[in-house]
Amino acid sequence: KKTGGKTIGKATVKISVGKKTYKAKSNGKGTFTIKLKTKLKKKASIKMTVSKSGYKTKSKTFKVK
Repeated sequence: KKTGGKTIGKATVKISVGKKTYKAKSNGKGTFTIKLKTKLKKKASIKMTVSKSGYKTKSKTFKVK
């Protein structure tokens, strides 16, 4: 019931699954973990947005394998 990854350090990471949005901050090395309330279903669509002051905000959509 959690997901994570790596991005730029000290960035805000938002993950949207259906109508729910989860938010976390990456650490100084860029690693983040987000606890989810429900398990991700196969082929579910996830939108991830990473933002940090002074950087361009990036969004990408993924499908759960």
